[in-house]
Amino acid sequence: PNVDNLIFESLETYLPQITRRNPEPMVTLHSSELDEMGNSDDRKLKFVQKVKNRLSDLADENVVRLKLKAAGRHWAISLLGALKVGWDLDKDIPTVKPIRARKLILDPEASVTEDGYNGDYMGEYRKLKAGRIISIIGGEEKAAAGTKAIKELVKNDLGTDVQFIEWWTKEYLCWTLGKEVLLKKKNPHWNYDGTAE
Repeated sequence: PNVDNLIFESLETYLPQITRRNPEPMVTLHSSELDEMGNSDDRKLKFVQKVKNRLSDLADENVVRLKLKAAGRHWAISLLGALKVGWDLDKDIPTVKPIRARKLILDPEASVTEDGYNGDYMGEYRKLKAGRIISIIGGEEKAAAGTKAIKELVKNDLGTDVQFIEWWTKEYLCWTLGKEVLLKKKNPHWNYDGTAE
């Protein structure tokens, strides 16, 4: 008789339990917003409820349950489950997508604690069409060498998929193709508005 692998059975029992419903967003007021009695005005509480409801809607739009299930499956198989958080410029909403562990390059000196990943950098192997990469990096002088390297690699067939590495640090995002830096810019998800000593 065909018998399912015990690990498979356990995983397929566990995943529906952890993804039964979308994670509920927790939105609260900072203690500085409360008076001595721990109360706040109705306007602030309505705003908190509005933000909480919007986050629930975003979880539905992003199909977070299914993406958590995929990350959980990756974790069980590869011992590392990763989700990439970003911003969808077309819909103007935050996004999340599961990333396979074998596509990641992690800082070997890093560790993961309750505060999260503390490495200096993280890389991800990505693929895009050559024409799309060229349109993103632009035609500036800095990008001319990268554009030339891509065109030589694909022999001017801009519909060809090109694999490159996307590097992230707290301050920068850059794309590399071999030894060529295709793109380098400030991390779009970092808060640069404030200045700190």
